[in-house]
Amino acid sequence: MISGCALRRLAHHLDIFPPFLDLLQAFGERTSSDSDSVGSHRSYTRGQAFECTYLVKTAEEHGRDDVEDPWSIRQMGVYFQHDSQRDTSTLIVINPLRSFLHRLKAAQNDTGGVPGWREIHRLALSCSTLPWKAYVSHLESQMTQLKTRAHLSSVSEKEPTTSSPVVRIEFEDTQDVKVLEDKLYKIRHILNVNLKICKEVGDLFGNNELFQHPATVQPSSLGSATTNFVREMEEQLERVLTLKQRTEAVSDLMQKIIAFRALAALKTSSSMSTEIARLAQSDNKMMIDLATKSRDDARTLKTITILTMIYLPAAFVSVSQSSGGCG
Repeated sequence: MISGCALRRLAHHLDIFPPFLDLLQAFGERTSSDSDSVGSHRSYTRGQAFECTYLVKTAEEHGRDDVEDPWSIRQMGVYFQHDSQRDTSTLIVINPLRSFLHRLKAAQNDTGGVPGWREIHRLALSCSTLPWKAYVSHLESQMTQLKTRAHLSSVSEKEPTTSSPVVRIEFEDTQDVKVLEDKLYKIRHILNVNLKICKEVGDLFGNNELFQHPATVQPSSLGSATTNFVREMEEQLERVLTLKQRTEAVSDLMQKIIAFRALAALKTSSSMSTEIARLAQSDNKMMIDLATKSRDDARTLKTITILTMIYLPAAFVSVSQSSGGCG
């Protein structure tokens, strides 16, 4: 770790221009959301001295088992200072990628020495270009799985009549599609920034008179390498745009399936409510009939009671007199 004070002293000692310090905001503890959008190329020429700095981002497999996505977005900063009069160069790489270190070591083994600054720039740009193909393929496989679920999803809520498994789209599936869509938007932004940086670096070292001196020319042309990197990034950017459109289509299909199922469920609920209302109406009619019969029964009992009250005393008197006469 290096403190801010020590970093400023180092920058002053190496006579580093201020844009490099702005690039450092993308590293360390994040203090604002702006650090996520840092990524550009800055250059400055003064006399026979030249400086440039840029930040590139790429995708790498992190190797952790505790997360679902095996890929992470990594970033690497590069600072370069060249004095053609003194024939000196200073190159600083911040947070070097694993792929960059592996390729740098391979280049050292091949040449038997430290690679030149052109080769280091080429390695940095290649590491920000080539891994995207595998990462976009990984996202495409995720999209294909979600698309297959959407195409095979059962729209009806009825129980299956066969023993084959039934695939149903749930709200969590639409969330997964939206997460994938957000990743594609982020990748599109990163690829556009990397593409711009690669073009600017290639044009800068190819057209700057400070690098046209025969002593600085190396067999490995950085300009031709950046042309290949630009072509590769444009191809991956086209894949991302196509994949984003396909993902939007899958998201639209899932939303329509869920909406259709919700409408079908509402229709079923409405039918059940209608049936319940019909049964309730039938019950009310039966209750009315029972109440009418109860009322008629009450009238009959009332009539019987009145007749009993009229004839029972007379019958009692008649029976009593009959009993007395016999005695």
